[in-house]
Amino acid sequence: MLGKWNNTAPELELDVSRETLAESVIEKPDARSYDTHSVLVNRVDDPDGGTQPIFRQGFSGTCAYAFKDANDSVVNAVTTLALFAEYSGVGSAVARGCGNVNVEVINE
Repeated sequence: MLGKWNNTAPELELDVSRETLAESVIEKPDARSYDTHSVLVNRVDDPDGGTQPIFRQGFSGTCAYAFKDANDSVVNAVTTLALFAEYSGVGSAVARGCGNVNVEVINE
């Protein structure tokens, strides 16, 4: 997301290192919420002149994030990137409907 943000809005570049993110952000995936499914991502011509669908395995689920000893600038940058993910999507095949993100920011 950081690279996508910096390419999309270079005048608002965020400078957060992977090390800082690893030290400051705790990922809490909820494996019980995972739902796997196949997604049509492309169609290719087959030798008989028809088209063949290409499916990829995907999943949906819930993941929460928390901060550990993060300063305000890191919290703001990560929150900005999370909200940007709602706009831009994540992963591959975003243009084909994959990578949808819903963000809920909670102050605790």
